Amino acid sequence: MAGLAAGVVVVGGLAGCTGGPDEPSWTPTVWTPEETVEPSPTPTPTPDDPAAIPPERPAAMDTGDTAGAEAFATYFIELFPYVFATGDVDAFRAHSHPECVFCTDVIATAEAQTGAGGHSEGGLIDIQEVTALEIDPGKWWGGSVEMVQAAVVDIDRDGNVVTEVAETAYHVDLAIVRENGIWLMREVSHEEKS
Repeated sequence: MAGLAAGVVVVGGLAGCTGGPDEPSWTPTVWTPEETVEPSPTPTPTPDDPAAIPPERPAAMDTGDTAGAEAFATYFIELFPYVFATGDVDAFRAHSHPECVFCTDVIATAEAQTGAGGHSEGGLIDIQEVTALEIDPGKWWGGSVEMVQAAVVDIDRDGNVVTEVAETAYHVDLAIVRENGIWLMREVSHEEKS
């Protein structure tokens, strides 16, 4: 390839030279092979764990009202097992307020787990009740969620189970804000229900 490239440079350099007035001028033709190799399709893995499928973003999140806040609360909570199953924190990060300590901890923990080659399996969330109360019109809501998280296991890079957590019911309190048309989680606190 290096030789071919050097030959093209030499031919190109000669193309500008012409002889005397009786000599015909000529322009060299450089042959360029056409690319015939088609790229192989990238395989799309089908996850065995339902937690590895991202939750669907509800259309109600497009509204800046209490129904939108409740839809957002549901979506955000349902992202939690997906984040730990896949390490994909993009949607979670996009909806996390910069001052949300819980959100920052979730992102850091998921990235550390993924960086070490691990992941979680299970942990799907069943939202039993979600309510939101508008505090500052169009800007701030307090939220409450009653939920049950299915059993979850943490798996290391070698496929070994590191931790197991049984199915657990939680009460979750939320502080939700809407800024520039985007829902953001400002604060999350939770307690295990007996």
